[in-house]
Amino acid sequence: NKGVALARYDNICILNDDIHFEDSIFEYVEPHISANVGMIGLYQFEGTPYYDDDKQFKLVDTKGWRCNGYACMFFIHRFSYVKIPETIKVWYGDDYLFFKNGKPNYFMLNVNVWGPTSITSNDPIFDRIKAKDRTYYGQCINSSY
Repeated sequence: NKGVALARYDNICILNDDIHFEDSIFEYVEPHISANVGMIGLYQFEGTPYYDDDKQFKLVDTKGWRCNGYACMFFIHRFSYVKIPETIKVWYGDDYLFFKNGKPNYFMLNVNVWGPTSITSNDPIFDRIKAKDRTYYGQCINSSY
C-alpha cells in the first residue's frame, strides 16, 4: 500500500525479490496497463517460463482463475489498485487485489522469468503471520471490506 501511495507514476510493477527476468518485459507489458485492466501477472510461474507455440508476448484473460505464481511479478494501474487491509501483512495481499479490483485480470504468456520463488516469505519466521493472514483474508474477501 505504501509503495503504491508513494509511486510517482500510474503504471505500477510489484515483483518478488527472488526472481529474475529480462528487462524487455516492461516494453511488452507497458502498453497494456490501463485503468480498465486489473492485474497483469504471470501464468503458472514455478521457476520456469511458459511458452506457447508462437512464442510471442501476449495477454490472456484469467476469467477469474488465479494460478500459483501469478503475483511473483504483476503490473497494475494506480486506479485499479485496491488498498490491501492492514491486517494482511505477508501473504494473500495479491489474492485480495486479484479478486477485489473489479476489473478483468490477465496472464502474461511467453515471458522469460526464472528463479526460485517465495524464498523470503517461506522462512519459518513468517509462518505464524501467514496463518493469521489466511484468517484475515478469508474475513476480508467474504465481506464488503
